[in-house]
Amino acid sequence: MEHVLIDTSIYRADPKRSKPAFRALSRLARAGSVQIHIPKYVREEFLSQQSYAIGKQTAAIRAAADAILRSTSEANLRTYAENTVQMIAKIEQGVREWTTNEFQAWITECRVREYPIQPDHGQRVTEAYFGGVAPFRAPKHRDDFPDAFIWQAALDLVQEHGELSVVSADGGLRDAADKHADMLAYKTLDEFIQTGACQDALDDLSPEIVAENVERVKALLPSAKDQLVHRLAIGIVNALAGRTVRHPAIPDDNNEATILMVGEPERVDLGFDQIDEYGDGEVGVPFKANVDCTLNYAIYKADYYALNDAEDISIGERNRHYFDAEQDYSITVEGTISISIGTEELGNDRLSDEDLEDLINDADYSIDVDETTVSVPYW
Repeated sequence: MEHVLIDTSIYRADPKRSKPAFRALSRLARAGSVQIHIPKYVREEFLSQQSYAIGKQTAAIRAAADAILRSTSEANLRTYAENTVQMIAKIEQGVREWTTNEFQAWITECRVREYPIQPDHGQRVTEAYFGGVAPFRAPKHRDDFPDAFIWQAALDLVQEHGELSVVSADGGLRDAADKHADMLAYKTLDEFIQTGACQDALDDLSPEIVAENVERVKALLPSAKDQLVHRLAIGIVNALAGRTVRHPAIPDDNNEATILMVGEPERVDLGFDQIDEYGDGEVGVPFKANVDCTLNYAIYKADYYALNDAEDISIGERNRHYFDAEQDYSITVEGTISISIGTEELGNDRLSDEDLEDLINDADYSIDVDETTVSVPYW
């Protein structure tokens, strides 16, 4: 059995745990092939961040409804706005409970082992804090306190199980795990699912005929390249629109912008030699592409007027001090095209190659972009 500790950053990247890698992990956990461990700090960090994120959205809805009430006396509009305010009030009261219940249901379903803070963790963290010992990047580096408690749980788990996989997008925690002799460190959940142990375990969960047909599907995918590129062009819009990207070239105070409009993917590279299996008749093809996007950001008016070349920036009024800016950039995108056919269809032992090609064409497709690979290159 594989033992794995997943850091808060991974849960936050897929809070619904609905992307292929998390679905595959859940299948492995339910089958007993993988034991997921969740330290107390990870659980509470994730739930507090979830509650905060949902709270921000509900506050925005409430503010919009209040603005409508201040703006009009029309009866229908006021009724809808008043009902919205009442509904949001109920949601705000139940956010923490509902998010906790939803997460706890997944923990129970996947037999996740919760790991509480142990009595000696405080002393061990304190010594590491003053000594600058991993995962602290320097003595008295306060930002590393949550990771330090997660790290103590990881050390205990190694003592108990002998080897532990640690999945974390956080550099400090991941670097500490990478340097430990009995830990395997992964930056993304996809990297963990791509390991031979996980891929073999997923194979074992599929009936023999399904596994054989999945292998045939993987072999046929290169001939379906045009179909995959077409599906990528359709799905990339939802995958990128609204995403925040950062780069020093963006003249926003924080050098970040929101993707407003998404163009056609160009120079698409499909990794047919790296196709992954996620179980239940689902496979993923890695891709890399360039996409021209319109970005939206705020630019300080004085900074705008100081630019040597602002001809490609479209501006509008945002407030007294800032313009609302739109500008086109080329973005390099890496991610996965997921193709889900299903075990019922793949359980037929008389499928021809033509039948499988039809299943590929009719499959459910989804596009997942790893936000850590989205970049805005210099022109």
